[in-house]
Amino acid sequence: MSNIQLQLNEKGRGAFLILDGNEKAAEMDISIHGQDVIVYHTEVFPKGEGQGLGKKLFTHLVSYAREHKLSIIPYCPFVHAMLKRHPEEYADLWRRTQKTIDHILEGREKSIGVETVLQPLPHKDFRFANPFVVLHHIGPEVFAPGSTAQRIPPHPHRGFAPVTFMFSGEGFHRDSQGNAGTIKAGEVQWMFAGSGLLHSEGATKEFLQQGGIYEFVQLWVNVPKAHKWDPPSYQQVNSAQMPALFTKEGAELKLVSGKYAEYTGPIQTFTPIVTAFGTIPSGKTIDLIATEGYWTLIYILSGTVTVNDKDEVAKHHLIVFSKKGQDISITAKEDTKLVYLSALPIDEPVAAKGNIVMNTAEEIAQAEADYAAGKFGELEG
Repeated sequence: MSNIQLQLNEKGRGAFLILDGNEKAAEMDISIHGQDVIVYHTEVFPKGEGQGLGKKLFTHLVSYAREHKLSIIPYCPFVHAMLKRHPEEYADLWRRTQKTIDHILEGREKSIGVETVLQPLPHKDFRFANPFVVLHHIGPEVFAPGSTAQRIPPHPHRGFAPVTFMFSGEGFHRDSQGNAGTIKAGEVQWMFAGSGLLHSEGATKEFLQQGGIYEFVQLWVNVPKAHKWDPPSYQQVNSAQMPALFTKEGAELKLVSGKYAEYTGPIQTFTPIVTAFGTIPSGKTIDLIATEGYWTLIYILSGTVTVNDKDEVAKHHLIVFSKKGQDISITAKEDTKLVYLSALPIDEPVAAKGNIVMNTAEEIAQAEADYAAGKFGELEG
């Protein structure tokens, strides 16, 4: 294993590298601007796993910054987490930049046929945070044992991914491609509609027979124009497959997609998207790190939180943060459930109508015509 090398181009962008022969064992992606060293990402490759190379890169970064009298701006969650463990030790290096709140959007009731949901996005005061275009909160609804409930009947989707974060209960879905399955509490289903399909969903017969609490969040995640006509696909993960974040702080957020600190969520996405969901007990605080320039949102299902030690946000509200800065402190004033979202913006037009998300009004009209012509397939309720 070779010593750490620094490679920089003429614009100050490059990386600290550890090589094993001619292959990369670990890499820290950085840039140097003026008196700042910005750290974007740290990755240990299979060749270097289990050797503490991430910490070795961090130690080298600190030494380099001190030697050259640079401040560290940690867009990289791993480096942010390392600095945060001993903030007084790195006080001379750590340049902290806090995210401010742009919007606090209250979820309003909206009928979607057989269900009434809370919808904070889109909102009359804020339309989209592309790729995040719609957020629905269903429940919590208490079903007595032996209850009956209508399923959401078959409906078309095209051009985006409806994502279900199941907090309580058990749901069953089926589609016109022949897929069918159950999603249980603590699981996530990432359904990519792509070129188009019909879909129906609702509580399982087994759950209704047993009774209990039914609650989930459904998020509509947009995809770039280049992928809107890809074939539909499914990803589903259970709790054990998702890394747990903030357990040392007494909280638990499950990482669904994207990279956070040294962890990677199991769901694959077309563009960089970090999603996590879970709980923060009353009195506990977590410090989140979001990449500057990303859309970053937090939805509060239940409880009340204080953001950055000053802004109080109650349940059923969606927080939309400024793209500037990276640090977010969340303190639970009571037991809190939330969904955390942070993603690289998709800089393309959004045309959304019904259950279709495309780029132009003409594409929406084409989708409606295709649906009327039966091109989305067939599906019984």
